[in-house]
Amino acid sequence: MENSKKFEITDALLIGYISVISYLFLVAKELGYLQYFNIPSYFLNFNILESIQSLLLSITSLLCSYLLYKEIFDRTYSFEATSLKKQRRYILIYRPILSVIVPFGIYWLSGEHSTYFFLYFSLAFLLFSIIGIIELEYLRQKESKLIRNVILHSVWIIASFIIFWSLGRINAKTQDHFFIVGSGKNVVIYFSNNKIILKPIIGGKISNSGEFLVQSLSDTAYYFKSVNFKR
Repeated sequence: MENSKKFEITDALLIGYISVISYLFLVAKELGYLQYFNIPSYFLNFNILESIQSLLLSITSLLCSYLLYKEIFDRTYSFEATSLKKQRRYILIYRPILSVIVPFGIYWLSGEHSTYFFLYFSLAFLLFSIIGIIELEYLRQKESKLIRNVILHSVWIIASFIIFWSLGRINAKTQDHFFIVGSGKNVVIYFSNNKIILKPIIGGKISNSGEFLVQSLSDTAYYFKSVNFKR
């Protein structure tokens, strides 16, 4: 009976954990999309999990990234039986490099300015190195595997947040299908609850300025037309 209760609690915690992480990553993707168009995060649509497609994409990406980072971290402890020096070098140098290559490779594709890229890359590498120093301290004290799992999940969540945020920017950068409203002077960038966020069309292109317009869908009926833009 006790074993059955324990399993149910563990299962419930796991489902809750996956749900929260999936939601967090989808929020990161939406934030990246809005940031590309210079739209404040205040307008973020928090009903993003209503889309089954988004949820499945999040869970699939979550699983793939977790397996990748688990492999990176499992290699850490393969040195335990051979050389402590190799293990320290891997934890403090090679593992942080491997941990930032994937998220910042995607971040580079999002079109962010190179200055910000190298700044954030360096900060992430430093953060993962500090995490490695903390881990080495616990390894010396021969702590349980709980510490290892906490560190693995911390690095994985940070890296995955960067990945999803970058995917949001890439989506905004490459999207060529939009809706225009009324006379066609504005294009719909984002649906936020019962509002639409519009950007002006200047010279046949979507404006890159911080100017945007917010209109309520509940007050007036709008005529939408689907158009393609060359990006």
